[in-house]
Amino acid sequence: MSFVVYPAIDVRGGRVVRLRQGDYAQETRYGNDPLTLAMHYADAGSRWMHLVDLDAARDGGYTLSPLLCEIAKDGRLAVQTGGGVRSAGDVQALFDAGAERVVVGSVAIRDPDSVCIWLQRFGTERLVLALDARRDDGGTWRLPLRGWTQPSGA
Repeated sequence: MSFVVYPAIDVRGGRVVRLRQGDYAQETRYGNDPLTLAMHYADAGSRWMHLVDLDAARDGGYTLSPLLCEIAKDGRLAVQTGGGVRSAGDVQALFDAGAERVVVGSVAIRDPDSVCIWLQRFGTERLVLALDARRDDGGTWRLPLRGWTQPSGA
């Protein structure tokens, strides 16, 4: 059995970061150049990369298209990306910018009918559903919405 490791780059404010449990107040910064890090992953032999626009996940409006275009233009990394994907137009724009796969998150909870249409339109092999879960203070698992800023009822 084999598996593929996808190095991940989360970007907020143009910097490579990691959030603790999706908490925007608990950010660890790793650098100011996500393109250099992506090329480092390619140089190390990675074939895929996971790219997340944390600003868009919270506020909408994907901001990493120039970065995505540069990575795609290099040609060594296939990119799956997401953050703030809320419409079929958002999905198409990411494919147009060079994404091989688009990651759809909490919109699948808020608007599952639209996501089913997107799966038919774009293909099941090109959309990734990523539903992060968090346990609340009462021990119930919840699916956070809007970049982890809002709990769902589910």
